[in-house]
Amino acid sequence: MEGTGKALAGLDLSGVDWGTVAVGSSADPYRAYLDSLGSAESRRTMRGCLDRIAQLLSGDAETTGEGQPWHLLRYEHTSRVRAAMIDAGWSGAYVNKHLAALRRVLKEAWRLDLMAAEDYQRACDLQPVKAKRLPVGQQVDGEALGAALYACDADPGPAGARDAAVLATLYSTGCRRSEIASMRLADYDPAERAIRIVGKGNKERAVYVTEAAQARIDRWMAVRGNTPGPCSARSTRPGSSNSTGTASRA
Repeated sequence: MEGTGKALAGLDLSGVDWGTVAVGSSADPYRAYLDSLGSAESRRTMRGCLDRIAQLLSGDAETTGEGQPWHLLRYEHTSRVRAAMIDAGWSGAYVNKHLAALRRVLKEAWRLDLMAAEDYQRACDLQPVKAKRLPVGQQVDGEALGAALYACDADPGPAGARDAAVLATLYSTGCRRSEIASMRLADYDPAERAIRIVGKGNKERAVYVTEAAQARIDRWMAVRGNTPGPCSARSTRPGSSNSTGTASRA
């Protein structure tokens, strides 16, 4: 993950007592914005963005955005934040994600009557960063997938069955790793070869697996059992699984 880097010296915020002026929790734009998001994953992501911006502003790596005077930021401050993120070497997409979080927290400040409409509009008038980078990682071809599945199928233990099911599901559906990691037993419909996925923005959709993928999923389900909970829980001993071994992000 890209960090705050050299920018932790803090920015020149003339007229803003950043870190010393506290905002009450009942009218905190930071809290209001995070509470408006539809999923825990979105809240975690955007909380991280706002905390990093707060660290840029204060120069303190331990600072969070909670209780900070976001409503005192003006265009000259937000434009410096944008420049500091670029100077820190953050990618265009990473900068733009933080700018989106900044605009939204300022919008909540306006909604809470902490900020005049004109000040809000000017502070948010920031151009997105135009940049293009090669995708992270590499494409998995059929040969590499076949080798990975062969290794999983050759493993007689529960981990082999589980990993084969996860790989086959990822490849046949194109789902995100986090979506498969959060998949629960009730989301799988073997009769329809369908999986209910809750994706970004708490949006639901149905995806369908191939017959080959279903065979591996059913093999894992036979090992996992019918206990409600995460589908890909980590096995603790042969023939058993627990619901605490699956992280929210793969």
